Amino acid sequence: MGALLQDVIKAAIAHNKREADFNAAWDVVWTLGNQISAAQEYIAIGSWHDMPGLGEALRRAFRLALIPESVDDLNFRVSEGLKALFFAVHDILVRFEADPAATWEGDALPRLNALHGWAVTVWLGTSDLLHPGINVDDFRWDLP
Repeated sequence: MGALLQDVIKAAIAHNKREADFNAAWDVVWTLGNQISAAQEYIAIGSWHDMPGLGEALRRAFRLALIPESVDDLNFRVSEGLKALFFAVHDILVRFEADPAATWEGDALPRLNALHGWAVTVWLGTSDLLHPGINVDDFRWDLP
């Protein structure tokens, strides 16, 4: 799962560096969302890979809105979670660029790595145990 989510992070970084346009970056998110929903790239645990398990964990962790039309649509919830990860990375990068005292190795990279590690635990269902009470907003970069 770590490698799959790393692809979203790489797409956000490439987009931020203007090495990929938004559509190319978004294709990564869309394709990965379909693969995760269909459990094509990893083995899904049946009792977790459903709306009450994974879907609800993604909603809480990534602070996703409850949209009535998609309340039972795991594919939609997974895609929304991936989009939230993409935008969290984008936000970190924008704020890094706006902070003149920040360094890549000392500030941005550790924050991105922490976000990635946390996101993996969300998708695997261990975030409540390993990171209780943490959500995507806890990775925001506060500017001086």
